[in-house]
Amino acid sequence: MNKELFFKLPSGLVFPRIIPGPMEGVMTDSFCTAAHRLELCSGWITPYIRITTNVPRDAKLKAFMSPFNNSGLPVIVQLMGVDADVMAAAAERLVQLGASGINLNFACPSNQVVRSGTGGALLRTTDKIMGITKCLKKAVGTASLSVKLRSGFNEWRECGDLLAALSDSEMLDFVAVHFRTVRELYRKIDNTKERMAFIVENCGDLPLIGSGDIFSVDDADEILKKGCAGVMAARGLLKDPFLIRRIENLIDNNPVLFTKEQGCRIFFNTLLDISQERSRCIKKSKLLEYAGMIWGRSSDTFQNFCQMDDKDLEDFRFPPL
Repeated sequence: MNKELFFKLPSGLVFPRIIPGPMEGVMTDSFCTAAHRLELCSGWITPYIRITTNVPRDAKLKAFMSPFNNSGLPVIVQLMGVDADVMAAAAERLVQLGASGINLNFACPSNQVVRSGTGGALLRTTDKIMGITKCLKKAVGTASLSVKLRSGFNEWRECGDLLAALSDSEMLDFVAVHFRTVRELYRKIDNTKERMAFIVENCGDLPLIGSGDIFSVDDADEILKKGCAGVMAARGLLKDPFLIRRIENLIDNNPVLFTKEQGCRIFFNTLLDISQERSRCIKKSKLLEYAGMIWGRSSDTFQNFCQMDDKDLEDFRFPPL
């Protein structure tokens, strides 16, 4: 194991610096199984579990964690909510069930989430963020605790005081920050470098995972050179499933694995293999969804898949390039 590719966090958890970002609706059991078979990552942060008035039953928590736990890799479970006590109880139970740590989502920009007052909406009331974090720190004990933020709610400099407070609190193993504001959703931003420099400066000694628009090795390299301790890639993995390994190879001075297209084909073939092994556990609609995310819905590849019936798609495999 190359130590440069991993954190030894204050909690004691050894966790990779280059990680897949949480992707709701994408990280299915089949997706995680394919990633594990191809060794596409060395750890997971799950999509969020929404915590409302009650702690979910153990059966539900175990089912949620199963695709990630089956890999044998360290798993940090992401929680989102506003009731600190209920979130703390859920976090405590998740750690008992095998979670390596908890990540708190204060970043989701979804209009539905923001209207409910959670996710990125909490960036308008940073005292609540500090209160929830303090409560969760007590609950998880020696397990890892981290947070996911955006640079602000309305304006990107809003995160400065919060980042400094979180750093001074010494409650967290790391913080992951997306450089856009909640209001900006996923719009194109022109001053990414300026924003990342500001975020790095205000994190102090708190390890920072840079997030947002990581679509290539060059994108990751630029963020790492700004002073980030690591990188979180989400949508970029849907265009290049081997992206994390490419970034690691850059750090490790190893040769490139495959071309981007080769990697996409290998990943999709693996999804098809898993579906066939499990008696077509992946519906055609889900396979088409993955194909659309990887190649684009206007691509010839996607359009060809749309013309296939279930059996044709199930039996299809890309030949080696």
